[in-house]
Amino acid sequence: MTFLRTASSIAAFVLPLALASCGGGSTPPVDAAGGVDAPAVATDTGPSDVDSGPSPCAYVDTIDRACTTDADCLVRLHQTDCCGSSAMIGIAMSALGTYNAGEPACMASYPGCGCPAQLPTTDSGETVTDTSAVLAACVSRGPRNVCLTYVTMRPLPGR
Repeated sequence: MTFLRTASSIAAFVLPLALASCGGGSTPPVDAAGGVDAPAVATDTGPSDVDSGPSPCAYVDTIDRACTTDADCLVRLHQTDCCGSSAMIGIAMSALGTYNAGEPACMASYPGCGCPAQLPTTDSGETVTDTSAVLAACVSRGPRNVCLTYVTMRPLPGR
């Protein structure tokens, strides 16, 4: 009886840790510069060690999304966990250099964890089966416009 109680206690402790280690990234709101949060995107802080400073994936939370028209926006793939899951994010054309410098370092920071990748998601919350179908829109968010991705549900202007 003691063995079963101990084994179940260990399983109750280890299983949540194992699940959290793959895909355990957070989904913080993206600050659209100027203090107005864009909708939460499927981003994360990536793997990090308390002593090693910020994660290489933290760049995505500060990337420029400001726009005037849809033509100012690009769609880019951002890895969100060690399984290889990703988010299709909208960025301003002016942020392409930041993305090109930051995303390879973010991807390299994830150890392979052997779990299956989830389908990519868009800023609008849609699941993507064909990444070539993802579009970017310049959408009003408070006092400014930001680039957001979608497939069929163009994000509505809002907060």
